Amino acid sequence: SSVKRPEMILIDSAYVNYDSDINMLKKLSDSGINLIFCNLPDFKVINGNTELMNLLGISVSIQENATLSGIRLYSGFLLGGSRWYVKEEDPDGTYQDMDLNVSWYIAGTGTKTYMSGVLDNTTYGTTKNENLPAIIWRKSTGNAYVFAVNGDYMKEDTGIGILYSMVSEMKAE
Repeated sequence: SSVKRPEMILIDSAYVNYDSDINMLKKLSDSGINLIFCNLPDFKVINGNTELMNLLGISVSIQENATLSGIRLYSGFLLGGSRWYVKEEDPDGTYQDMDLNVSWYIAGTGTKTYMSGVLDNTTYGTTKNENLPAIIWRKSTGNAYVFAVNGDYMKEDTGIGILYSMVSEMKAE
C-alpha cells in the first residue's frame, strides 16, 4: 500500500529550530508536500541564512523593521481583486487594522507575490514594485509550493481567507 502524505503542512515559526529543521523542511517540499509558513522567524534567523532564504524564495533581506504606509493586494488571490489599503483611500482607518511593521524581504525568481507593503516615498524614496516588502508570496519548488506570510496576518479571521486562497492556488495549477 502507498504511504499517505499530507497535502500541506502549516508552520508556526515559533516552534521550529531552523538550524536543525531546515533539511527536513526541504525534504518535505522536495517530496511534494506544500509548506505554508503562517509567520516567519525573526529577521536575524533569516538574514544571511542562504538555505532558509532559498526555501522561502527570498532573494534579498533588506531591513528588520520597515514601516508601511499601506498594503497592496494583487488581483487573483483573495476575493475582490486588486486593492490598495492606503491612508489616502482609507481616511477613516477602516482597513488599517493590518500589521504595518514588517521585515523587508524581496521575493526572488520562481515566486509569485500576492500582497506587498507600500512604502512612504518621503521616508524610503521611490521604490519599484518588485522591490517593495513582500507580505504574502509563494515559491514553486517544482514539486510543491512554499507559501510565506510576513507579519501577523494569519492570526485573525482573515487568516482563514488567506489559507483558503492558498489552497485554491495549490489546486489551480
